[in-house]
Amino acid sequence: MRPSDDVDRGWAWVVAACSFALHVMTYGLAWSTGVYQVIFLEAFVQPKSVTAWAGSLPTAVMYAIGPIASMLSIKYGFRPVIIGGGLLTSAGLCLSYFATSLYYLFFTFGLLTGAGLGIVYIPSISAISYYFDEKVTLASGIAASGVGVGNIVYPALIRWLVNKYDWKQSFLILGALSLHICVFGALIKPVKRLEITEKQPILDITPFKKKGYVLLCVNVFLYCCGISALYVHLVAHAETIGFDADHSAALISGLGLANLIGRFAYGAIAQHPRCNAFVLYGGSFILSGIFICLIPATTNYWVILIFALCFGLLSGCFGTLLVPILISLLGLHRFANGYGCLLIFMAAGQLIGAFLAGAMYDFTGTYTFAFVVGGALAIVSGFVMIQPYCYVKHQNKHDVIGEIEVEEKNALADSVDFNPLSFRSHRDIINMTVSLESLSAVKRILDIQRSRLSLNVPKNNVDMNGVAKLRNRGKPVNKAVQALKVFGSTDTV
Repeated sequence: MRPSDDVDRGWAWVVAACSFALHVMTYGLAWSTGVYQVIFLEAFVQPKSVTAWAGSLPTAVMYAIGPIASMLSIKYGFRPVIIGGGLLTSAGLCLSYFATSLYYLFFTFGLLTGAGLGIVYIPSISAISYYFDEKVTLASGIAASGVGVGNIVYPALIRWLVNKYDWKQSFLILGALSLHICVFGALIKPVKRLEITEKQPILDITPFKKKGYVLLCVNVFLYCCGISALYVHLVAHAETIGFDADHSAALISGLGLANLIGRFAYGAIAQHPRCNAFVLYGGSFILSGIFICLIPATTNYWVILIFALCFGLLSGCFGTLLVPILISLLGLHRFANGYGCLLIFMAAGQLIGAFLAGAMYDFTGTYTFAFVVGGALAIVSGFVMIQPYCYVKHQNKHDVIGEIEVEEKNALADSVDFNPLSFRSHRDIINMTVSLESLSAVKRILDIQRSRLSLNVPKNNVDMNGVAKLRNRGKPVNKAVQALKVFGSTDTV
């Protein structure tokens, strides 16, 4: 296939559909490991803190390999990297069939499968940022909604495979299904974008010079610490308080359904020009952390399900809004490297959070403290976004003022080039004086508009309509200058 130049149209929507399918398979596996957590506990009889590594390693490695996946994507392109990741994912799952110990699964299911998922995930989400510009938030919401679909389908699928066959054979079947990653990856062809034609550095650490980006890394670390306790241990918690395996696995499926709805909803809401993605993102994190804290407060299945649904709905902002937020902080040309480095902090949070939750259960005999601490970390992560919000707001204000200053300079640049000797009569001089007075009046209007904008700049997206109006107001100035040039072009007295 030849490179595509379809941005926000045509083949771009095929890429969005492929990214959606890739999200279904990658996150469907990564976030459904809580179902295997209970199975591994029964099969290997190890402490929950140790067994939690088998459940958290695939997701942690998927995130940790992000910088490598970014470098491979920049060097070789999205398509070959996704195909290679699909093959590695399938190999890791098939090799897990031969597991005889928990430590063997750490390598096959944790490292190999997790690495394959990570190699697939980075180019699948980066392709959205390359193929879309004005509709990037909507496309990100559609692609990221695959996470919700995966969380609905895979827990039920894994539970059915285990009941129908056994947990080892389920790995073989999932390995075969994962080969479809290669098919969807083959459909993501290169795209022509002027912003990315220049040679990009393979490893770029300049994003860490921005305070807003550093705090975003802290945000995702804390949030992943909190939600990993829920995703990895929710099924085990439900079985601990008396629910059967199928009902317990259904909690993850319900959470996934709510997450799917949430991603579509956040994608649509964020498209509104008055919506601030930073405020919506941070506020949703705070509320989702509250619902994590509430889960151990009851033993009623339906109440727990409601709390899980609310959490899933609010957590839909994570994948949907993270892309436009990162582009706002770093720009498109640093997106792939910035996202890849960000995944290291997601990996650390995923790994540490699940382990600490298991250790808290081993020490206390209950998941209450694990969920309360996890929810508190998610709440703190929401407040961390205050500084990045202030930074982008200030930057947008600076950009608007800069646009107005450029318009003033363009409008008034030629007004100083008049030659008084080039006018043939006193009438010409009078006409020039009137024109200069008009220029001064227009300049005063622009000064007033600049003062107003400096006090009230839109929260998230710069109001380009306002800038366009100012440009239109500058047109009479240019017309006046052109008229005066006509006078200047005549014969001198």
